[in-house]
Amino acid sequence: MGDTIIRTRRLILSLLDDDDAAFIVELLNEPAFKQFIGDKRVHTLQEARDYLRTGPRANYDKNGFGLLRVGLVDDTPAGICGLLWREGLDQPDLGFAFLQEHWGRGYAREAAAAVLEYAARVLSLTQIIAIVSADNLRSIALLGKLGFHYQDRVRLPGETDDVFRYHLTTIATPQPAGKLRRAAGRDADALSALAFRAKAHWDYDANFMASCKDELSYSREQFDVAGNRTYVYERDGQAVAFYVLEQKEHSGIELEALFVEPDCIGQGIGSYLLRHAQAEAALLGAHRLIIQSDPNAAGFYLAAGAVAMGQRESGSIAGRMLPLFELRVRPARDQRNDFDGA
Repeated sequence: MGDTIIRTRRLILSLLDDDDAAFIVELLNEPAFKQFIGDKRVHTLQEARDYLRTGPRANYDKNGFGLLRVGLVDDTPAGICGLLWREGLDQPDLGFAFLQEHWGRGYAREAAAAVLEYAARVLSLTQIIAIVSADNLRSIALLGKLGFHYQDRVRLPGETDDVFRYHLTTIATPQPAGKLRRAAGRDADALSALAFRAKAHWDYDANFMASCKDELSYSREQFDVAGNRTYVYERDGQAVAFYVLEQKEHSGIELEALFVEPDCIGQGIGSYLLRHAQAEAALLGAHRLIIQSDPNAAGFYLAAGAVAMGQRESGSIAGRMLPLFELRVRPARDQRNDFDGA
């Protein structure tokens, strides 16, 4: 099972990886899948791995989202659910499919609702569509329960039949002008330089900055890991801020870094990223976010509601103690009205 993206009461939604090949062969060859979605011509484990590489995993890298593995709490695979960006469509599309043995238990609705909440609160997507065959009555009924409304008929490139298109307007997290996306390996040098400039903004001397350089540097390998929790905020194609979440063995989810380009400080970007990090932590099941702060940024975190919980030694300079904060994270289901964009 790949990295966990979303947890619900009964389900774990995670990135698909090669270990899911046997499950994918089974799912894609069920009669209902072939009837309502199509024959993907996946019959062997290698064909399944190729499908995952060119399909879901390619979408993770290109769009920052894709189809996710839906597993039960005991790790039994039940289906797939997530967002796609299909050729011929101008908006992200909700997709789902479940093994027939798991039908009738509400898993599809539970998983789809969690994906839609993630799309609104973490990805800041406001418009989502779903396409469905006219005779797929079960899926049409589910889309209605999720709040989708019929829009029109559409024919996708390379297909011979029309499908129904349904539409949903979400309540997305308010966002300053710009674009938020998951970091990729190609961002490593730019984010390292941004972190260094943001740290130097506090008028530290050259010796101090030299001591911090390693801790402020990021590698391509860090961001090329599937499911990395580094998000980049960019304007006109240039990164102007980013944050990093890390899972720590003893303390749980930590905000490892949050840096804003000095020229962009005071524009609400840092506050937006912090809210986004809280939403991401909530979807991972965390109840608090631990923050090791630069002393100069302590006021920013206190103003956001963080509570001081002590100090921790710097990883760059021995004996230098840094303030440590705890920011409470409410469960995702309790934050639904916090992001109404008003």
